[in-house]
Amino acid sequence: MARKINGVLEKRYGAAANVHEISYLAIYLRAYSSRKLSALVLCDLGEGIADNMVRQITQYCGDGIRILGISSLNEYRRDPLPVDILISPSRIYNVRLPEKTKIFYVDYLLKETQLKKIQDYLLKNTHTE
Repeated sequence: MARKINGVLEKRYGAAANVHEISYLAIYLRAYSSRKLSALVLCDLGEGIADNMVRQITQYCGDGIRILGISSLNEYRRDPLPVDILISPSRIYNVRLPEKTKIFYVDYLLKETQLKKIQDYLLKNTHTE
């Protein structure tokens, strides 16, 4: 990997990196290549339904998503957790969200088309080996 990176650096920029710089780049690229998007499920109907939603999302989307937990909209307003994805059956309002946060509005029972949209987003926005 170091030889290949140095080859690109020499060809493109006319400079070579030392072994320490190459090691840092390799670690950074590896970490980026295995990045999972973080998600939070917002559900106001109770933990049982929220747990079922988490189970369905995890089964359908696999390892590309890391669900950090479940929360009600009220709890989320008080203590917003920075995540890449919010999944909610209810409209999210009165919350200042980071620009990077993607919201998926779903039914409580998660239709396959909704799960497919989440999965497609993960495939486009995560990098795996």
